[in-house]
Amino acid sequence: MWCALSIVEPQIGGWGATRERDGVNALYTTIHGETYNVPVEVAEQRYGLRIDSLMLNDAPGGEGEFLGGKGIKLRYRVLADDWWITMAYVRSTVGPWGLNGGEAGSTNYMVVHRADGRRERFSSCTALKLNKDDVIEIITANGGGYGPAGNRTEAQVRDDLKNGYLLPDRASALYGIQA
Repeated sequence: MWCALSIVEPQIGGWGATRERDGVNALYTTIHGETYNVPVEVAEQRYGLRIDSLMLNDAPGGEGEFLGGKGIKLRYRVLADDWWITMAYVRSTVGPWGLNGGEAGSTNYMVVHRADGRRERFSSCTALKLNKDDVIEIITANGGGYGPAGNRTEAQVRDDLKNGYLLPDRASALYGIQA
């Protein structure tokens, strides 16, 4: 007996900073309409996938006086052979631009971690074959930053470090602050 399952799941990404505040993390846009992410429990129960992890994107990008919001890193593990995925991302080569001296955001892409240890990176693919224990890692972009990094206060940078929005090497390079 043959059975087809599908998941249509637009992924959430980081929203760009404004001239008054940081961007919003992991946000849906209005173009997604009534399509939302599939809850972990539903995906795992119905689709033969396991969600290994879901976290904010820790890649550099979007720094400035105001930070661009963080995208996500989501890892699906395939639990059976003979699966496939079709996906497409824009902003996979050039990230969302920063404004008035803010840093550009990061990019959108997917990495397939094959069970045999190979890694394959895609910005789009059609009917890509997947098998048991392959891991699909979805990475969505951090939004662009706004304003020169030198205008962000030390207290804000220290909060960014504490909250995981900024890595120590970026804090040092862009803001001159040691973690």
